[in-house]
Amino acid sequence: DFLRPIPDDEDDPDLQRHRTNDEDNQEVEVFDPQTLAIERANEEEEKRWMESTKVKNVQSVQLGAYKMDAWYFSPYPEDYTKCVDTLLICEFCLKYMKTRRAL
Repeated sequence: DFLRPIPDDEDDPDLQRHRTNDEDNQEVEVFDPQTLAIERANEEEEKRWMESTKVKNVQSVQLGAYKMDAWYFSPYPEDYTKCVDTLLICEFCLKYMKTRRAL
């Protein structure tokens, strides 16, 4: 009984009936102008974020004795990414630092 094929949506009238009932019961959302303005601002902020993350900001990372090239954008603070070519990371606590002296 459990080996019979699963019917497609078009073949199963119960699924079609449930889908139609779900579509009929959906509520229509009405937005006021303030909500629309907030939504637009959020979309613009998201676009700015996407543009800023397209460029990788850390060239390489050194974790203990291992130095690795970065492939993608890294969400480290600008202070740590702008002034150094290699970001140093403590191999024990994973804290990121600018200088070896800080390690």
